[in-house]
Amino acid sequence: MTPDRVKERKGKLAVWVREGLVKLGPTFIKIGQQFSTRVDVLSPEFVKELEKLQVCNMLHAAVHCCKLHHDNMVTHANFIMLQAKRGLCCG
Repeated sequence: MTPDRVKERKGKLAVWVREGLVKLGPTFIKIGQQFSTRVDVLSPEFVKELEKLQVCNMLHAAVHCCKLHHDNMVTHANFIMLQAKRGLCCG
């Protein structure tokens, strides 16, 4: 195999590994993030691909926070409506 072909195959394998870690969840994303800093252990193709997990985890956290905020707002709104039905609301 030519060096270009080897590099291409490593790149495809690195994408497969990153996607697999994302599917496995936050714990495995964190492991991938740690490996993304290990340029002494992994080839550049893997490091480059695993660095994408740094952004991925920030997006995952933002989506999670938005969902929690939304759920809390819905719960609070439901509580207020329930209190109003019972005649317990002030104002």
